[in-house]
Amino acid sequence: MSVSHWNDGRISKQDLQSFTGQKDLELVLLLNLMGLGICHIDSISDCVNLEDLDLSDNRLSCVDSLASLKMLSVLNLSANQITSVDALKSCDNLENLNIAGNCISREREPSSSTPQHAISTLSPLFSTTYGRRRSHLLPHECP
Repeated sequence: MSVSHWNDGRISKQDLQSFTGQKDLELVLLLNLMGLGICHIDSISDCVNLEDLDLSDNRLSCVDSLASLKMLSVLNLSANQITSVDALKSCDNLENLNIAGNCISREREPSSSTPQHAISTLSPLFSTTYGRRRSHLLPHECP
């Protein structure tokens, strides 16, 4: 399936069904959409049982639609245009996150004035080890 098939970098539910060969997207556990020029991923939220997702080397700037993927444990978002991963705080099973090559400001990291409940969910996204979660290949510094 080529990116030109998709409307302006958007991947629809029908595209996902065709790409995965699954009519019922709840059955999809692994999804590799690396390097397809995708910029909108709203329909991925239909893959509610997704455990492993590779969205590297695309044109994503927002990952808010991934917040509903509670089973997600491996997520590769490297080489995109993402500026915030705050939405991923709700992904409790996330163990491995790759956000290299994005422009996520270090100012987004928790500080001593951040409420403790927020630190417990946001910190894992910026530390190499924290409980079950790991984040590797941190984003480059933004100008």
